This record gives sequence, C-alpha cells and structure tokens, in this order.
Amino acid sequence: FIFSTDVTRIAGYNQTTPMSLRSRLGGSDGSVLDQFHGEYEFDGYTVQLHSKRGNDNGVVLRYGKNIIDLEQEENISETITGVVPFWSDMDNTETVTLPEKVVYSSYASRYSQKLTVPLDLSGDYEDKPSVTTIRAAAQSYIAQNDLGVPKVSITVSFVNLRDTAEYSDIANLETVNLCDDVHVQFEPLGIDATAEVVECVWDVLADRYNEGTIGSL
Repeated sequence: FIFSTDVTRIAGYNQTTPMSLRSRLGGSDGSVLDQFHGEYEFDGYTVQLHSKRGNDNGVVLRYGKNIIDLEQEENISETITGVVPFWSDMDNTETVTLPEKVVYSSYASRYSQKLTVPLDLSGDYEDKPSVTTIRAAAQSYIAQNDLGVPKVSITVSFVNLRDTAEYSDIANLETVNLCDDVHVQFEPLGIDATAEVVECVWDVLADRYNEGTIGSL
C-alpha cells in the first residue's frame, strides 16, 4: 500500500498490539481517522487521507420545492431544539440545574413543536459548577452541534426523475462528486444546512449517475 495525506492536524497515535490495518485506518477508537480526522480516498493500493475530499460547487436544493422526501420529513420532526443541562455529583446527592430549566436553540421559535433532551454535564466538572457555567456549557453545546438545524437525509433517483418536469430543478446534482458539499434550504423554517454527497451510484454502461444520497456533515 502507498499512503499520502494533506492533513496538517497534530495528534497522538499509539499502537502497542497487533491489529488489522483496516481497523487502524478507521472505524475504531484511536484509529488514524479517529485521531487525525479527514476523508479517505481509495484507488487500488493507493490510500489518500484528505482533510476535505470534496468541493463546494454552489449547488443548492430547496426543500419543499424541488426536494420532497418522507424520510426528511421525519428528520425535521425529530430535530432537537433545546437541552436541559444538569450536573450531579458521583453520589447523586447534589444536582445543579438552571432556573429556566431549558436552553433553546436560536431556531427553536421556528418550530410548531419543540423537542428538548437532557444534557448531562456531570463528567465535565469535578467540582460543583455554577449556574452560569452550566448555562454557558449548554449554549456552547448547542452552537457546536447545530441544534435546531434539520439533519439532511435525501436520496435522489435520477433514473426515475430524468423524464419528469422536476428533473430540471435537480439536474445540477449530476455535476457533483462524492464528498462534495450541497446547500439545502428549508425555506418554511428560514434555515440553511450544509450536507455532503455520501453516496453515488454510477451506471458505467450508460455513463451517467443513477442515484445520489445526500447526508448531514
């Protein structure tokens, strides 16, 4: 095998026992991918680890107009809009919560129904944190995880759509490659999301894409 990378991230890697090369490349704790991040490209015996494999070609999908998908409807309905942060000591004798209980995403008001989940911060602080610390940690968690932004999961079948009027609206998806970024606009919610082409099905005989799958980063 020949390996190369453009990743500049500095991280530690330690291998003390024999393991398969596949498990060391990715898919397990402490693997190269786990430590250094990035996206792989395999070409025979050549393995490249890219910091970002794809490109952003400015392709935009407008959900509810040129994309209507039942699975995506379920993703929207399960979008988390807020968290209930708390800290508890090891004996569960003392607990810190917020007076307002919930910290909401800035997008929460755009949903008719809000979905909140617990956020356990007990492992983050050895000593009892203040309410201000808990609130700030929850706000940071919401920002880092884009809570309130729908997760994107859309499969487009070009074979089924090629002869329909709607096809012209998504034909530009056939110009993107694996790992390229696609912008999805949820206009009723006033929210934009960035997704990635995670699968391409190519027909080598017809020399065209048959299907593409777009998923959240």
